Amino acid sequence: LLVGEAGIGKSALAQWVTDRATAAGVTVLIGRARPLTFERALFPFLDALDADHAHDAVGAGRRFIEAGLGDPAHLLAQRIVDDLDDRAGHQPVLVVLEDLHWADRPTLTLVHHLLTRGRVGVAVVATARHRRSSPGDEALDDLLAALGDHVLPLGPLDEAAVDALAARRFGRPAGTRLTALLGTAGGNPLLIDALLSGLAADGAVRVDGENVDLIGTFTPSPTSEIERRVMALPPRIRRVVQVAAVLSPYVRADATAQLADCRTMEVLAAFEAANEAGVLSIDVDRVGFRHELYREAALATLPETAREALHLEAARVLSGLGASGLHVAEHFAQGARPGNREAVAQLIAVAVEVVAADPAVALRLTDVAIDLGAPGDLGLRCTRVRALAGCGRAAEAELLGRALLREPLDRAVEAQLRRELALAAVVEGRTGDAASAMRRVLELAPDEHSVARGRAELAFAQMLALQADDAHASATEAAEAGRSTGDVITEVAARSVLCWLDLWRIDFDAARTAAERLVVLTGGGANGEWLVYQPGLGAAAALFEVDDLDGASRILNDSRRAVIEAGLAWATPAYDALDANFAMRAADPARVLEVAFRALEGTHLVDGFGVEVWSRALLARVALFSGDVDDADEHLSAADLAIASGRAQFGLDHLALAQSSLAEHQVGLAAAHRVLTDSWDLLGAIGIIHAREMLVGALARTAGLSADHDRLAAMQRDVAQIGQRSASVVADERRLQLWASPSPSSARRAIAAARTAGRKLELIGTLLDVAEISTRVHGITADGAAAQREARELLAASGMVSDGRVTTGQRATATRRDAKPKRPRFGLDALTESETRVAVLVADGLTNVEIAARLLVSRRTIDTHVLAAYRKLEVRSRVELTRAVLGV
Repeated sequence: LLVGEAGIGKSALAQWVTDRATAAGVTVLIGRARPLTFERALFPFLDALDADHAHDAVGAGRRFIEAGLGDPAHLLAQRIVDDLDDRAGHQPVLVVLEDLHWADRPTLTLVHHLLTRGRVGVAVVATARHRRSSPGDEALDDLLAALGDHVLPLGPLDEAAVDALAARRFGRPAGTRLTALLGTAGGNPLLIDALLSGLAADGAVRVDGENVDLIGTFTPSPTSEIERRVMALPPRIRRVVQVAAVLSPYVRADATAQLADCRTMEVLAAFEAANEAGVLSIDVDRVGFRHELYREAALATLPETAREALHLEAARVLSGLGASGLHVAEHFAQGARPGNREAVAQLIAVAVEVVAADPAVALRLTDVAIDLGAPGDLGLRCTRVRALAGCGRAAEAELLGRALLREPLDRAVEAQLRRELALAAVVEGRTGDAASAMRRVLELAPDEHSVARGRAELAFAQMLALQADDAHASATEAAEAGRSTGDVITEVAARSVLCWLDLWRIDFDAARTAAERLVVLTGGGANGEWLVYQPGLGAAAALFEVDDLDGASRILNDSRRAVIEAGLAWATPAYDALDANFAMRAADPARVLEVAFRALEGTHLVDGFGVEVWSRALLARVALFSGDVDDADEHLSAADLAIASGRAQFGLDHLALAQSSLAEHQVGLAAAHRVLTDSWDLLGAIGIIHAREMLVGALARTAGLSADHDRLAAMQRDVAQIGQRSASVVADERRLQLWASPSPSSARRAIAAARTAGRKLELIGTLLDVAEISTRVHGITADGAAAQREARELLAASGMVSDGRVTTGQRATATRRDAKPKRPRFGLDALTESETRVAVLVADGLTNVEIAARLLVSRRTIDTHVLAAYRKLEVRSRVELTRAVLGV
């Protein structure tokens, strides 16, 4: 990041890098931030990629499954990163971003991500001007503080360099007076160049011996020389330049001609003359100012009232020429005064147009419309609800939305409003409220097609709320409606839900049927609007559970590739987490580590549903396999905090297994048994029976060792009630019988059933069960010794030392692992550096959204840090946290 004052040479240095990169065969993408009236999320990147249409693609695909991801700008950032990664796969890419002092927060966040996390084959060079930050607008300061060594400040030229510029211009070194004049420019190359050009044009220098020096007593000012150059233009050319300054950054010859009241050819001639005078810069595809200082100088030659009038006229001219609504709205915003109904109507119309894709722009449009006199407009207020919800300001959205619902509303308006309130509830993790709101949306739907679509979305909301029975009923009805009417999108959405719900119920036949139907509907991984519902994820999970491993892997890989190609790569961490789940069952800890960490890495820009909990739990289990208790503890603490945010749904079974193993290491068998029984009962209460199956072996063991015969009997009844007698269910029954009635015959039956089921990790666990029973209950037997040898061989082949259980002496070994001092578990010293910084900002009164913007990270990351601080400081509110930080 090149930083310095205006004209210091940032762009020149960036251009030097660009030329070298181009010569080396690197793909160079150039974008520029601009002082836009309405900040557009990630505009410099879109400018570089020539992809302004990306906003529409993101906005159009937003559904309940994406609402929990927060601001659409995060989705767009992920899309940009995927685009860059794709390009870099073919040829190295250099992204050059100019004038980041005008950039929005999402742009700076993405710059921070690219510079600090790194992308293979992608480099970034950006420029930013030093400027005084206004209160509440410290975005660039925050970026500079966060980047550290990635910032290269550019200072003024030294005397030798200034002398060289003068000598290059005049062919001789500067004399005493000229040197003194150039010294007043403070080493700024742009101002020096302006002085030298002005002096040459005015004939104000002459050769004096071996030097060139000033003539007469006139001494121009470096800071006024740029203004003087603009004012020195002939009146007709200056008028065109003034109009161009008003239209900038979108200078069009046709619009300029109408505003300047002259012919197009005259405009083109004026552009050429201004270019020769060094005021304008004409590229192949656009006209702009040589430097922003020249545009500011041109605007300064116009009175404020004249500028406002030109902006108003520019809005009408551009509208007539078919310019985008947002460009027109910008001019209305700068030229209109209160009471201008034409401007208000345009602002509201554009806000409605862009709210789905860029809620921040829509919110600013509604702000300006209100300032111009439209506070009571119903359409404006409804759009404002959508904008607030899209910006993550869910509480404000709900407050305004509830107020609007008390007014008489058209059915369609009420339906849209309630759907936005449902989306806002999803963003805040209140999926139960979202489901309630969607039920009312269905009542207001105008036709059966809308009802079916709405019911599919309701099924998603109910599934996220863990209302399994209600979700199943809604999804079944929506799937049938979609199938009967040929509405593929509705059917795919509904059957994607049914895949997961049937798995939860252990209705594997139904899950497989849903998965196979999804493969038919989606062409086995092709792209379509339905792809946002991630049908491949559910289908792969279903086929995996019925042991169709080849089919599951094929769909997983094809679907992962499809979502990336469709610009939905925010979902890839979920595919990675499922892949890690596959590796865990295969007892492949190296693969688990690789893919689970990749899943976590994928959540830095966009946080998927449940991915962090799922991945952290798997990583904790692997850490326990290798005896790294401290690492497991860190992963589980992070998982606990993710669950506390209210958004995590997947991986609860792995989480319980890891938590119980850690509890046994740190406390003892009774604590482990309590974790597992609580999780078993919870999963049963919310209807996720499938996740219970993962706990059978571990809970049977702790129940058997704890002599909890009632629990073993209850578990046997629960497993016996499972309708489908798959090989894995039979293996569960045999393992339960082993602990309920230990004997050589029950041991052999349990091992045989585990072999038949073909799940390596479960086989290892069963073998260890037999060995442990032989040791703890009946003494060493031949069967026990053989089981122990085979288990050790399988563990060694997999790179593990145990399946996470505590063996004799292991707890003492684990506590002696490292001699390095450990961070305390509670108190201020327990906070990490990131948690401390967040806690201090909370104490300063900032909200989580404001802290995320300040630190250039996601809201979810801040939620996690705040909850970690609550846990470590043993507080329950922001007030208590503030007191703890301040020591009061």
